[in-house]
Amino acid sequence: MDEISGTLCVNQRGEILLLRSFDGSWELPCGRTRFDETLRQGAVRETLEKIGLVPRLTAEIVSGQQGQSTVWIFVASLPNERIELSDEHCFHIWVSPTKAQSLLTPSLARIVGDYGT
Repeated sequence: MDEISGTLCVNQRGEILLLRSFDGSWELPCGRTRFDETLRQGAVRETLEKIGLVPRLTAEIVSGQQGQSTVWIFVASLPNERIELSDEHCFHIWVSPTKAQSLLTPSLARIVGDYGT
């Protein structure tokens, strides 16, 4: 089973960063954890690859299942909001946790819901 690690990037206004993939779905910055890295290292690397910024991890939220993968998401802050998207995504937005839940897949929406409680 694969492990996916990533971040729930929260700005000073309490908004969450979402990335739009070319298929139209909304995602958090995350991806497959490599065999030679910890979950935290994977979350930092994946976020850097996806948005061009190194996140500061502040807490682990929750793990969840997405298909056959276990997802580990860490709450994070960013040094600024100058996002440089990788070629995997076409757009980004900052939204309220409630709006994020309405846009994400059910498994990622549950993670955002856990953050808000």
